[in-house]
Amino acid sequence: MTLEMPTADRVTFGLGLPQAAFDGVDAPALLQLAQSAEGGGFSALWTSEIIRAPMLAPLVTLSFIAAVTQRIAIGTGVLLLPLRIPAQLAMELASLDFLSH
Repeated sequence: MTLEMPTADRVTFGLGLPQAAFDGVDAPALLQLAQSAEGGGFSALWTSEIIRAPMLAPLVTLSFIAAVTQRIAIGTGVLLLPLRIPAQLAMELASLDFLSH
């Protein structure tokens, strides 16, 4: 998905997704939130990667969201690159981008 940059006469809003078990996250609630955000006119849904447990993995969460939405953009606000293998991360992100269109 391509993110459109806001213009002077148009402001867009994104929504950070809850990812921690103590935020009351479960699959049905995440599904409902994503679909409500898309229907409500939000431009993007975001995840972040924070090292604490229990926490949903950001790319897996985005894959789930991409499967149940049509138009809303998805992205990560924080992705801890030093913890990842660069070539594998590139393949995972390219696959997510390809499959979410």
